Amino acid sequence: MILRRLFLRTLIAIALALIGCAAFGADTEAPYVVFLGTSAADLWPDKVCNCEKCTYVKEHGGKNMRRFASLYVHPGMMIDFTVTGMAGLKEWGISPGDVNCLLTTHSHDDHCHAESIVKLADARARTVKSPLKVYGDSTAVSKLRKYADGLGRAVPFELVQLKPFQEFEACGWNGKTFAANHAPDDEECLLYVLRKGDRALLYALDTAWFPARTFHELHKEKLDLAIVDSTAGPGDWPESQITHMNFELNRKIKRLMDVTQVLKPGGTYALTHLSVHAVPPYDQIHEKMAAEGFLIPYDGLKLEVGRKQ
Repeated sequence: MILRRLFLRTLIAIALALIGCAAFGADTEAPYVVFLGTSAADLWPDKVCNCEKCTYVKEHGGKNMRRFASLYVHPGMMIDFTVTGMAGLKEWGISPGDVNCLLTTHSHDDHCHAESIVKLADARARTVKSPLKVYGDSTAVSKLRKYADGLGRAVPFELVQLKPFQEFEACGWNGKTFAANHAPDDEECLLYVLRKGDRALLYALDTAWFPARTFHELHKEKLDLAIVDSTAGPGDWPESQITHMNFELNRKIKRLMDVTQVLKPGGTYALTHLSVHAVPPYDQIHEKMAAEGFLIPYDGLKLEVGRKQ
């Protein structure tokens, strides 16, 4: 009788494991993200700046150091890539050959640096023959095409233009674009939702308070992980809310996501694109924000999408 119970329990455990794998494929591990960078455009710390925050970062280093905001999404996806991208890949053990698709949020150099993206495509081509697929709005795509044309040689990437509120498939992910509220000109900056099986994440950089349609469309989503701009941190200066967000605006968005269950119960809400001059260093801020239900990521942090942190 005991042996029979043990046998039945073993069968049940195997069945549950198979069901868990089914959403992703039996040979595919659950999706995860690695924060290659978490800084805003002012980066970490200015060598000539002796303000209190920069001085602390220079003296303590570690998790307080930030590269430009960029995210690796396993399997195969990168969101934004700039001058610190190759160093981030090397430090966190990610091969350029692991990156099959690159999503760009907009054309600004701290998110879409043409020279760095070409270096990524070239490095990847040494081991992978298919071109790197690069997605972005019309301004970002035009910028990359112009830069590549100026090199006078073939660049191993394929450029794909996206518009806000467009469904697409890329590297095994089902994606959807959303409108950001960022550029002072007519650039259609993009936010992204990525889905794989029953797991989903939002990447919302750079943006101020979401446009009305973005809120409306997000109500259709069920997110395990929301990664949202909080450039100004605890600051409440009005200009910070024209093209970016702060902690207070994120408190309101998270409250809305919790009430509507856009963010699944137990889901993670992460604040990134953190200005080194506006946001206290990691050591001084992460516990305080964790007490409010927010994750402050650090460069190199790895999170499984859908796993409670």
